[in-house]
Amino acid sequence: MAVVRDDLGLTKTQIGNTIIASVAITVIVRLAIGLLCERIGPRKAYTWLLCLGSLPVMSIGLADSFESFLLARLAIGAIGASFVITQYHTSVMFAPNVVGTANATTAGWGNLGGGTTQILMPLVFSGILMLGVSETLGWRLAMVVPGIVLFLTGLAYYRFTQDAPDGNFSELRARGELPPVDRDNGAGQSFMAAIKDVRVWALFVVYAACFGVELTINNIAAIYFFDQFDLDLATAGLIAGLFGLMNLFARTLGGRVLGSVRPRSAASRGGYVAVRRHAVRGYRADGLRPDADARRGHRHHADLQPVRADGRRRHLRRGALRQPARPGRGGRYRRRRRQCGRGRRGLPVP
Repeated sequence: MAVVRDDLGLTKTQIGNTIIASVAITVIVRLAIGLLCERIGPRKAYTWLLCLGSLPVMSIGLADSFESFLLARLAIGAIGASFVITQYHTSVMFAPNVVGTANATTAGWGNLGGGTTQILMPLVFSGILMLGVSETLGWRLAMVVPGIVLFLTGLAYYRFTQDAPDGNFSELRARGELPPVDRDNGAGQSFMAAIKDVRVWALFVVYAACFGVELTINNIAAIYFFDQFDLDLATAGLIAGLFGLMNLFARTLGGRVLGSVRPRSAASRGGYVAVRRHAVRGYRADGLRPDADARRGHRHHADLQPVRADGRRRHLRRGALRQPARPGRGGRYRRRRRQCGRGRRGLPVP
């Protein structure tokens, strides 16, 4: 970005506007991509996004003004919608007991690619300069490299993947195993159902606060280190890339930790009760499903029952996983202790 800024004569405000534009466009494109995944499947959606997205990446070298550069950044920012396809496809392909770790790993390695790009692109630029090319032409030629990689990746995704474990969406609809796309099962119906759920908007706010900051840091880190600390492009890119490289382990670790949190071990903790009452109620997630009382609105709506791999419930009485608030005396307390112990071992509770 530092070389592009000097070549096109961009001001700090203009650079900030290009960064905002590249992030903001994903809000619109991600909505469209989500609907497209449900209609044609993640395989075709990803292929089209990567192949079409390679065009503005390669053609950004033709920019000769702020306006043309801004339009190219808008088009390139749309490729960020690939995150939606990745999460959608991973959720379809992996079983509930590992889908959390799979989603975290794929999302983390996507950000890892951003950090790797921060490191590799200055090296590609330096390699082109070694051929005797000027900086003005060098950065334009360097952008052809990631464009070619995007295009080839899109073709490989179409060739080596499928929409679901049982086949592609077109095949599943032909066999009657997937509802056809019509007025009752179309994109509009699913979109309206999503925006009416308050939990969607809660996650929207949280995600905007955390991931929006990360995208902004990734966009400005290299040029900040280059300007403020007088580093060369390769060193500034290496340091900026470290933010993305943390996703090599950080997101996967978060997915494993989240998947390991079970009511069996956390039901006696007061902090977990609030989370499971509001976030888990009415849901089956990562091997857990709500008790029957959760669907009827009873007082013990948050008592969850573990589910075996074959989908059958273990025979647990409502509240058997819950430890008594404080030690007591007499047979009632001893009986409750036995129920808790048998419940943890997956045995029927008398």
